[in-house]
Amino acid sequence: MVDDRMSDEIRKAIENGDASYSNVTYVDGFDTGSAFDGFLAGAPVWFVIPFVLIAALIIGAIVFAIIKGSSTYMKNNASDIERVEVRLIGKRNKVWGGSGDRSASTSYYLTFEAENGDRKEFQVNGEQYGLNIEGDEGLLTFQGTRFKSFERNIQT
Repeated sequence: MVDDRMSDEIRKAIENGDASYSNVTYVDGFDTGSAFDGFLAGAPVWFVIPFVLIAALIIGAIVFAIIKGSSTYMKNNASDIERVEVRLIGKRNKVWGGSGDRSASTSYYLTFEAENGDRKEFQVNGEQYGLNIEGDEGLLTFQGTRFKSFERNIQT
């Protein structure tokens, strides 16, 4: 069965068995096939392989980031909440982004040392970063790698 809306060239190809009517869809004389039917069609293999590898690397990186983030989140949730007497021994920040028209972002970190010499660094918000100075002593509360709070000992 050949549709009247097809071009003579396609009609002849179907009649000769070179094409199948079932894989060609026409609406008002236009092919409504997939938008990707012609994407890299007929390109040499050496040209297509980099596209496939880059796509696989991007998908792999996204999957890896999701798994790593989920793993850290679950480990932190499974960890006990700890409270330790510490001293704030370091503050640092990291500015990233901001090229061209994009705005820059800043990450803040505080490093604490416990009485037994163990050191831990936590990412904190800007307010926590600003409220504390090196040398402050107090009670650090954390869960795994997650910073909960730092209550300074007030000296009067």
